[in-house]
Amino acid sequence: MKTTTEVLMEALLDGRHLTKFDFLDMTNSVCLAQRVLELRQEGWDIKDKPVKGKGNLREYWLEQKEINRIRAWEHRIIENTIHIKKKGEDEQLLKQEENIAETDQKTAQTEHYEQMGFGLLGGHNYG
Repeated sequence: MKTTTEVLMEALLDGRHLTKFDFLDMTNSVCLAQRVLELRQEGWDIKDKPVKGKGNLREYWLEQKEINRIRAWEHRIIENTIHIKKKGEDEQLLKQEENIAETDQKTAQTEHYEQMGFGLLGGHNYG
């Protein structure tokens, strides 16, 4: 289930103009002004104006250039996330390969020492 902020973000990025009544219908929340303030504090340039003949009712929207800016920013975030995830997977594979090589070397050394030790324990020079 989406948060009221997520619902508002989607609606604004779709180019919709919203009043508190639209937001109430969409989310069952009357907190449109608070959500708008939060998004503005995050850098969203949300426009508003009074609705003529409706008292203090305000309409909120994003201009197309702002929608484009935010979508481009989201696209860069997604690309960076994919890049970071891929880099992390590559580093993990490299560490696994290093661990395998290291483990094989330790196993070979252990086997060599065990073979030498068993030879001494059962030989004539012991005891």
